[in-house]
Amino acid sequence: MPDGSTRNVPIDEQFKTITGRLTREGAGWRYQLQNEPITVRFTPLGGAASAAPAAPPTTTAAPAQAAPSAVIRAELYNASSQPVHIIVQGEQAGPANRVEPGQRTSRNVPVRPDWAIPFIAIRDGQTLGTRIWRASPGDPSRTPVVVFDERNPFEKLTVTTGLR
Repeated sequence: MPDGSTRNVPIDEQFKTITGRLTREGAGWRYQLQNEPITVRFTPLGGAASAAPAAPPTTTAAPAQAAPSAVIRAELYNASSQPVHIIVQGEQAGPANRVEPGQRTSRNVPVRPDWAIPFIAIRDGQTLGTRIWRASPGDPSRTPVVVFDERNPFEKLTVTTGLR
């Protein structure tokens, strides 16, 4: 594979593919993941008998809570009879994310580098529901539709995909 080329490598048969740039680095290769602060270096383990032993592959991982790579517009609806805060993981409940009973609203929410958006419904400091929605890279027509409804006996917080 030539230097600077992009390669897709499946890492989870269910839903994930990583994309990045493969470049020559000394006797080995360097793989920089696209939109991720992760670099993987590959070094050949063989070689001439007089050559120094190769270093093992190293990985530099992103911090547990990486900075958002994008934002997306989420549609929020509170179908219950009391106000609720619908937040994204990492946010604090406050006036900006309070949704009144019967209110439909929309707001920008951050998308994590793994394209996941964890939504949380909170009232009086208690978590009432949690759901994760996965964005579709390259498809801005898909948007999360978040509904909080206490009357739902199975899941009070639901997240579906809406189309713009």
